[in-house]
Amino acid sequence: MYDITGTYDALLLAKFKTRAELSNMIKEEIHDSPYVERTNTHIVLNIIKEEFSFKKLIEQERRKLQ
Repeated sequence: MYDITGTYDALLLAKFKTRAELSNMIKEEIHDSPYVERTNTHIVLNIIKEEFSFKKLIEQERRKLQ
């Protein structure tokens, strides 16, 4: 989960085995929170390349600032 700027306040990246699991998480966990007004869901159709790591990028940027 990431705290972000822009139209939305947070970005959650998650993987699910089924669409039912995704639906249950959105309906039962996220929408039940009193702090969530709405969600915007995107589904990955194909993985072209999956080597990028936000954690590695953040660590690199922190090292640059030191």
